[in-house]
Amino acid sequence: MSLGGLILGLTALRPHLKLAAMEAGCEIIRGTAATEGAQRLLYAPGVTSRTAAARGLCLTNAELPPGARSACHLHRRIESAGYVASGAVGLWWGERLEQYAMLRSGDFAYIPPDLPHVVGNVGSEPALIVVAHSSASDQDGIELLPELDGVATVTESLDGRIRSKDTIPPGNDPFPPRDREH
Repeated sequence: MSLGGLILGLTALRPHLKLAAMEAGCEIIRGTAATEGAQRLLYAPGVTSRTAAARGLCLTNAELPPGARSACHLHRRIESAGYVASGAVGLWWGERLEQYAMLRSGDFAYIPPDLPHVVGNVGSEPALIVVAHSSASDQDGIELLPELDGVATVTESLDGRIRSKDTIPPGNDPFPPRDREH
């Protein structure tokens, strides 16, 4: 197959790409509607094996409304990294989600393969997380751990003080409006 035929074939498979970008060797993925992943978060199409010729990496983003959180999960044999573009995000990890860190806009996190974790918006504004994986699909290797859903606990507030050690049911806001500081 000629290069022109290959480009036309790829463009037919991915009509949202511009032919000029394909000829230059780059693929441009325009932002479109988000889809829900197995982790119960909404992900932008991003750069994945479904949207580009990616074979060994994935880059996407997830927006979390206040109080939203992922299902407890791990990525089998896949490294993950996240960058908090906006908002405040709680990250719980460990065999029983016993570890916790609050990430703010500008913070990065690395999650090694096979590590149970949960992410949740612990702020009062939407949070945007840019997510990368060492696989070409953000859904590769996901194992849900429903036995750990609801185990994560809030250990600090936005101002750094311990606020609660209560269990957070999935989807619940750890800082109800009456407890938030503005």
